[in-house]
Amino acid sequence: MLNKIKIATWNTNGLSPNKGEVEVLLKMHDLDILLIAETHFTKNSQIYIKNYNIYTTNHPDGTAHGGTAVLIKSTIDHYELPSYTTEHIQATSIQIQDRNGQFSVSSVYCPPKHKIIEEQFSAYFESLGTRIHTGVPGCPPQEEDN
Repeated sequence: MLNKIKIATWNTNGLSPNKGEVEVLLKMHDLDILLIAETHFTKNSQIYIKNYNIYTTNHPDGTAHGGTAVLIKSTIDHYELPSYTTEHIQATSIQIQDRNGQFSVSSVYCPPKHKIIEEQFSAYFESLGTRIHTGVPGCPPQEEDN
């Protein structure tokens, strides 16, 4: 059972070239979950980080830009939810089971060149149950005691 989950979010501007920094961040802060924006993955991209499961959603045009990922400790009871991918929104989501029930966590990227309307966000949000939304593109992770 989970008492406290440590989650951070990071816009990596390319996950593969920043893998070393990601591994340091995970270890330094003992993160349970890392939500990543701008993975720049394609269907041929793969990455492995010891003790973490990695789920990704690529940009729908198949080229190496945009995209999201969720890295979660392999010891946490969870499963992957269907990915959400449009030109305007890319999201990778997982469902976590803890003593209080289930909840969803998503890594969401909205490319800045698109103007997103409320209906587009609503369509995405309707695909989730209880949820946590995060995202401050380009900002380094910060630790917070709750």
